Amino acid sequence: MAAFAVAVHGDSDGQRPHRVIMRAVKLLCGLARKRDGTAAIEFGLLIPAFLMVTLGIIELGRFAMTQQALSDSVYAGGRYAVVHGSKSATPATAASLQSLVQNNSTVLTPAQVSVTVTFSPNNSPGSTVSIVGTYPWASVVPLLKLPSVTITATSISTILN
Repeated sequence: MAAFAVAVHGDSDGQRPHRVIMRAVKLLCGLARKRDGTAAIEFGLLIPAFLMVTLGIIELGRFAMTQQALSDSVYAGGRYAVVHGSKSATPATAASLQSLVQNNSTVLTPAQVSVTVTFSPNNSPGSTVSIVGTYPWASVVPLLKLPSVTITATSISTILN
């Protein structure tokens, strides 16, 4: 009991209890003011969100690039069909248009481009040609867990030559 009374009534060096409390408060306030390591903690908290946003923007750009490449390839096939009708020296066929669309882009893998060509009623001038291209797209960043989708582009044109 004597030790308890000494701690309540002051230190062994004769300090009053309020001075001991004030010293403890000053020590805790000093620790709260120290900023060592704050930047590392903030970096650790923000880097996952920053990386997810950055990788999401990159994936969105990849998707837009793939969609644009497929649209350009299908459009090029449609333009070729318009000027290479049955009266042309080199008339367009379904097989030649499929090959053209598949091999037109440096971005797309030709084996993965699926092309459907339909002439209505045939490839003579005044007829229409419909070209539908599809391409599978998948995310390369597994952390984002984006679904795989099939990109589709269509071109419908009237044959002029």
